[in-house]
Amino acid sequence: MPDIVTLGQKTHYKDDCFAPPYGPKPQTILIQHGFGRNSNFWWEFVPALSAKYRVIRRDARGHGESSAPDRSTYDWGLDTMLKEIIDMLDQLGIDKVHFLGESTSGMLGMALAAKYPERLYSLIICSSPTYLPPAASTFFSMGMASWQEAIRTLGSEGWARALSKLPGTVAAGGDFVEWWAKEVGRSPAYGLEQYATFLENDLDGRKYQDSYFDSCANALYGCSCAVQPYAVKSLMLVIKSRCMNRSRARKSCLSTVQDMRSTSTRRLRS
Repeated sequence: MPDIVTLGQKTHYKDDCFAPPYGPKPQTILIQHGFGRNSNFWWEFVPALSAKYRVIRRDARGHGESSAPDRSTYDWGLDTMLKEIIDMLDQLGIDKVHFLGESTSGMLGMALAAKYPERLYSLIICSSPTYLPPAASTFFSMGMASWQEAIRTLGSEGWARALSKLPGTVAAGGDFVEWWAKEVGRSPAYGLEQYATFLENDLDGRKYQDSYFDSCANALYGCSCAVQPYAVKSLMLVIKSRCMNRSRARKSCLSTVQDMRSTSTRRLRS
């Protein structure tokens, strides 16, 4: 799969599209994984989604095969993270995308929608907090002084294995956990350290909340998913996995995202 240089840094991504070569040009779904994961995740969504859309899965900065630059020469800040996404879209000739952000990348999606609304058809948030509370950093610290120290001490894969033993983290077991830990281990520890610092210090989705998001969140309490108009004149889909098992979450996301184009047209015209 291809690499691209965004703002001077290597960015790895996977690009799949099996839509008919005739007729309208398919819209693009950009899937951005959560912390510690990489573009190999969400693989099971690709066959269904790529039959209708161009599906791009991107390794976040410091994750997977994307580079993990030294903090002394690279700005690990929100503006840089967003500009890298826009730079990638520009180089690929993509004007607008459906942005699907998993976990902490849902917060990234909120910022992207607020700062670059013209580049989104819709915003899809899956299992995402609005911000990372101190208790989360403490939980990820594995009893050490900091989240970063835990990653540095245990290594990426070691940290993942330690995390998988804590209650409420990895839902599945057996072969999946082994695969999951090894995939997390593909990311350099330094990259995860720096991204953790970015999440703690620079990324706060509460800055981009508005009445639309609040009403959406309230409507979602105890529900699986919902679609509400977002302030950036696109649609926002929130998938709340707290009350869903993995199979139901997969089916809900697939059935909703597959119909996103027609739903978006209907809602935006109403």
